[in-house]
Amino acid sequence: MPTLQERRHAELSKKLARAIAHRDDMLHKLIKAEGNLDKLRRQVRRYEKLTASSKPTTMPTPSPTPSPSPTPMPPVEVAPPAGDSLDIPGFLARDPKADAAARDAKAREQIAADIAERKRAKSRGRVERMKAKKSGDAKRMPLTGKAALAAIHGEG
Repeated sequence: MPTLQERRHAELSKKLARAIAHRDDMLHKLIKAEGNLDKLRRQVRRYEKLTASSKPTTMPTPSPTPSPSPTPMPPVEVAPPAGDSLDIPGFLARDPKADAAARDAKAREQIAADIAERKRAKSRGRVERMKAKKSGDAKRMPLTGKAALAAIHGEG
């Protein structure tokens, strides 16, 4: 069994190896990024040389022709109909307390139904076990081979 000092030495050796591998990965990424920078610098210099040597071409601009200006329409103010309010109509209004009470009642009913279903399932299981004990099925060895296949497929 290795001593504490040997275990620590092994652990630190592994850590050192991981750190060196991480450093190497980072150096590889740095070298790759530096290569990309050089490539981009060369492209920028090439485009600058192209634009400096070529003559600037100017496109003739069409002279602006005055277009007939449409007469501005006067602003129309829309007044809300009398007696109109921005409140929610009564038939759409909700009562938060009544809604919460209805949700609570529905949740209680759902929980009660789930509990009742669980009780029925447990009762069915208990009845099946009792019937199996009475008929001796609980003590019988499980079927194997052709007998098991026949039981599965409902033959015999």
